[in-house]
Amino acid sequence: MKLNALENAMAKIIEEIKFQKREVQQLRSEKETLEKVLESKAIEVKKSIEDDVVRCNSDMRQKFSESKSLNNKLQQEITGLKQEKTTIQQNVLHLQRKIGELELTVGQQGA
Repeated sequence: MKLNALENAMAKIIEEIKFQKREVQQLRSEKETLEKVLESKAIEVKKSIEDDVVRCNSDMRQKFSESKSLNNKLQQEITGLKQEKTTIQQNVLHLQRKIGELELTVGQQGA
Protein backbone atom coordinates (compact mmCIF):
# COMPACT_ATOMS: atom_id res chain seq x y z
CA MET A 1 0.00 0.00 0.00
CA LYS A 2 2.78 2.41 0.85
CA LEU A 3 4.45 1.39 -2.37
CA ASN A 4 1.25 2.16 -4.31
CA ALA A 5 0.95 5.50 -2.61
CA LEU A 6 4.57 6.31 -3.44
CA GLU A 7 4.05 5.18 -7.05
CA ASN A 8 0.92 7.35 -7.32
CA ALA A 9 2.73 10.31 -5.80
CA MET A 10 5.66 9.70 -8.12
CA ALA A 11 3.32 9.49 -11.14
CA LYS A 12 1.69 12.76 -10.12
CA ILE A 13 5.08 14.38 -9.68
CA ILE A 14 6.21 13.07 -13.09
CA GLU A 15 3.02 14.41 -14.69
CA GLU A 16 3.57 17.77 -13.00
CA ILE A 17 7.19 17.83 -14.21
CA LYS A 18 6.03 17.02 -17.77
CA PHE A 19 3.41 19.77 -17.55
CA GLN A 20 6.00 22.25 -16.27
CA LYS A 21 8.41 21.21 -19.06
CA ARG A 22 5.68 21.87 -21.64
CA GLU A 23 4.99 25.24 -20.02
CA VAL A 24 8.70 26.12 -20.08
CA GLN A 25 8.95 25.04 -23.73
CA GLN A 26 5.89 27.12 -24.62
CA LEU A 27 7.31 30.14 -22.79
CA ARG A 28 10.65 29.71 -24.59
CA SER A 29 8.82 29.55 -27.90
CA GLU A 30 6.83 32.69 -27.08
CA LYS A 31 10.04 34.40 -25.98
CA GLU A 32 11.76 33.54 -29.28
CA THR A 33 8.74 34.76 -31.24
CA LEU A 34 8.65 38.03 -29.28
CA GLU A 35 12.39 38.52 -29.75
CA LYS A 36 12.01 38.05 -33.51
CA VAL A 37 9.08 40.48 -33.62
CA LEU A 38 11.00 43.04 -31.55
CA GLU A 39 14.09 42.65 -33.72
CA SER A 40 11.97 43.10 -36.83
CA LYS A 41 10.29 46.18 -35.37
CA ALA A 42 13.66 47.62 -34.31
CA ILE A 43 15.01 47.15 -37.84
CA GLU A 44 11.86 48.73 -39.27
CA VAL A 45 12.08 51.73 -36.91
CA LYS A 46 15.80 52.15 -37.61
CA LYS A 47 15.17 52.09 -41.36
CA SER A 48 12.32 54.58 -40.98
CA ILE A 49 14.49 56.94 -38.91
CA GLU A 50 17.37 56.62 -41.38
CA ASP A 51 14.99 57.44 -44.25
CA ASP A 52 13.68 60.45 -42.31
CA VAL A 53 17.21 61.68 -41.64
CA VAL A 54 18.13 61.33 -45.33
CA ARG A 55 14.93 63.14 -46.35
CA CYS A 56 15.50 65.90 -43.78
CA ASN A 57 19.09 66.37 -44.94
CA SER A 58 17.93 66.55 -48.54
CA ASP A 59 15.19 69.04 -47.65
CA MET A 60 17.65 71.10 -45.63
CA ARG A 61 20.15 71.20 -48.52
CA GLN A 62 17.38 72.22 -50.91
CA LYS A 63 16.12 74.96 -48.57
CA PHE A 64 19.69 76.17 -48.03
CA SER A 65 20.24 76.31 -51.78
CA GLU A 66 16.96 78.18 -52.30
CA SER A 67 17.86 80.58 -49.49
CA LYS A 68 21.31 81.16 -50.95
CA SER A 69 19.81 81.79 -54.39
CA LEU A 70 17.25 84.22 -52.96
CA ASN A 71 19.99 85.94 -50.96
CA ASN A 72 22.08 86.40 -54.12
CA LYS A 73 19.07 87.76 -55.99
CA LEU A 74 18.29 90.22 -53.20
CA GLN A 75 21.95 91.23 -53.01
CA GLN A 76 21.90 91.98 -56.75
CA GLU A 77 18.73 94.03 -56.33
CA ILE A 78 20.32 95.95 -53.46
CA THR A 79 23.39 96.64 -55.59
CA GLY A 80 21.16 97.84 -58.44
CA LEU A 81 19.17 100.08 -56.11
CA LYS A 82 22.37 101.55 -54.67
CA GLN A 83 23.59 102.31 -58.18
CA GLU A 84 20.23 103.83 -59.04
CA LYS A 85 20.36 105.94 -55.85
CA THR A 86 23.84 107.15 -56.72
CA THR A 87 22.68 108.07 -60.23
CA ILE A 88 19.65 109.92 -58.84
CA GLN A 89 21.85 111.78 -56.33
CA GLN A 90 24.20 112.78 -59.14
CA ASN A 91 21.24 113.94 -61.24
CA VAL A 92 19.88 115.93 -58.28
CA LEU A 93 23.27 117.61 -57.80
CA HIS A 94 23.45 118.33 -61.51
CA LEU A 95 19.93 119.81 -61.48
CA GLN A 96 20.76 121.88 -58.38
CA ARG A 97 23.78 123.32 -60.19
CA LYS A 98 21.63 124.06 -63.25
CA ILE A 99 19.02 125.75 -61.07
CA GLY A 100 21.75 127.78 -59.41
CA GLU A 101 23.14 128.76 -62.81
CA LEU A 102 19.66 129.64 -64.08
CA GLU A 103 18.97 131.73 -60.97
CA LEU A 104 22.21 133.60 -61.54
CA THR A 105 21.36 134.10 -65.20
CA VAL A 106 17.86 135.30 -64.40
CA GLY A 107 19.25 137.52 -61.63
CA GLN A 108 21.82 139.07 -63.97
CA GLN A 109 19.26 139.65 -66.67
CA GLY A 110 16.86 141.29 -64.25
CA ALA A 111 19.48 143.67 -62.94
